[in-house]
Amino acid sequence: MLVAISSRGERLLFKVSSLMVMTKLFVVATLGISMIGMWHLYNIGALPPFGLLIKKAIITLPFTLTSILFIQTISPMVISYRNREKNREVARHKALRTMNIAFGVLFCTVFFYAISFTMAMGHEEAVKAYEQNISALAIAAQFFPGGWVIVVSIMLNIFAVMTAFFGVYLVFREASQGIAMNILARLMPVEKINEKWIQKGIMVFAILLAWSAIILNAPVLSFTSICSPIFGIVGCLIPAYLVYKVPSLYHYKGISLILIIFTGILLCVSPFLAFS
Repeated sequence: MLVAISSRGERLLFKVSSLMVMTKLFVVATLGISMIGMWHLYNIGALPPFGLLIKKAIITLPFTLTSILFIQTISPMVISYRNREKNREVARHKALRTMNIAFGVLFCTVFFYAISFTMAMGHEEAVKAYEQNISALAIAAQFFPGGWVIVVSIMLNIFAVMTAFFGVYLVFREASQGIAMNILARLMPVEKINEKWIQKGIMVFAILLAWSAIILNAPVLSFTSICSPIFGIVGCLIPAYLVYKVPSLYHYKGISLILIIFTGILLCVSPFLAFS
């Protein structure tokens, strides 16, 4: 169903995703506010040694960035604006403005929820969620009276999966189609390649890939940590390299670029510290 909706076009995709994202944002903000009454300083616990604290901070960096950043959704957004706007500069300005607004709202909401969750839930509950490979929100639902938290947590989990899939699918489809066309063009004339069959094949491949992830019950946290170098290279180091190599991008040099390079290096190092 998700693949079918994603393949209908970006307009329908953005309409469906926008509704679910706004619902998620409202639910996360509401849960963060509702946990204020459960705040206790002892849930923070004692600080570990400084060296261990730095190590753990680097290990959790991929999870922090994937919670507040949306690298995989930038391409669909830019593609959508370029299709609607004839002027490339106008499309770039609108995409950048939308991204900045979304980042600010997302960062504030997620950061507040993380602080609220940390103050309300102890270390034992977080460890339990990690060991059982379930959402920490499912553990938190046990501490709220009534069943409303269970309902919204289920809805939040479903919408989170759907919006994450929608955000990635357009990029996945474009990349897979580009790779397939490149390979087939080496084996046969381009005019004989049926793009519709390639798109259908990508849909089937996406379904099988998602189905196998469910069957294998792949640990999401470990997968995020393992993929951390990809985030660092694609999202930080390659763009920084282009800034230094392409003259038209020289104006992006500065302290912010150094911070991006430093973050990319930490992301590449993170899995080695996590599994050491």
